[in-house]
Amino acid sequence: MEHIIVNHATMEELTHPNQMFPLSEFIDHFDTFPEGGFPSHWHQELELQIVLEGSAEYRVNGVSYTVDRGCGIYIAPEAIHQARQLSPGTVGYDVVLSPQLLINVMASAHCDQYTLPLPTRPPQAFVIT
Repeated sequence: MEHIIVNHATMEELTHPNQMFPLSEFIDHFDTFPEGGFPSHWHQELELQIVLEGSAEYRVNGVSYTVDRGCGIYIAPEAIHQARQLSPGTVGYDVVLSPQLLINVMASAHCDQYTLPLPTRPPQAFVIT
């Protein structure tokens, strides 16, 4: 079970179930969040969310992104972000992981040139369609 602590500076600290494999996953039912969304926060991990049902608006470092059913969003480590549903019943599948984990996995597959930009020149966010 993950423990989530948000400090006064809006940093979300995740304790992953396995520290040797720092990855957490969640099913987000936006209807269960206050006002249908989650508040502004940031964390040191990168985040990928796929919208399974409905649609949501994400704000990442002040830029809005609309993500519809079947699409996803990448959110960079340390990017300040929040989301709210645009239609009732929005559900998302969320994966939060250490950038170093992704870099290590890609390096072991000899694909590290694809992940090298993440820690050095990360985009703040982009929508995956």
